[in-house]
Order: sequence, then C-alpha cells, then structure tokens
Amino acid sequence: MTLSEMWPDPRLAITAVQGGYLLQAEHPTIGDTIVESSATLNAAVARASELIKAGYRTEIWSLVPVEEH
Repeated sequence: MTLSEMWPDPRLAITAVQGGYLLQAEHPTIGDTIVESSATLNAAVARASELIKAGYRTEIWSLVPVEEH
C-alpha cells in the first residue's frame, strides 16, 4: 500500500504539507476535524497533546521514511 492510498485526508495533497509531519485530529463528540502540518516531530507531538487534553483523537503522519529519522 502506498502513502497516497493510506493518506488520512484526501482534501490535503501530500505536497501541500509544510514540513515533514501531518497532524490529523477528530473530536468524537462534536465531529470537528483539524488537519495541520508541523516541521518537527516535537511540534506535532506537543500540538497533539493539547488536542488530546481537549478530547480529540489524534494521528501523526510522517512524510519522512523511518530510515531517515
């Protein structure tokens, strides 16, 4: 399966991500969805932490292959 097939948000082109990480969050109760990009993993994790505390479910996707981390 390619990254394009697994990409979490078809509205956001992979090439549109600024930085190497995509954060996608969804609030299960209100149905709000947030899609943001981050330059660093630390920034993505910090933002995900804020959203989790607010009740969101989060996913962080990387455009950088695991071998390069």
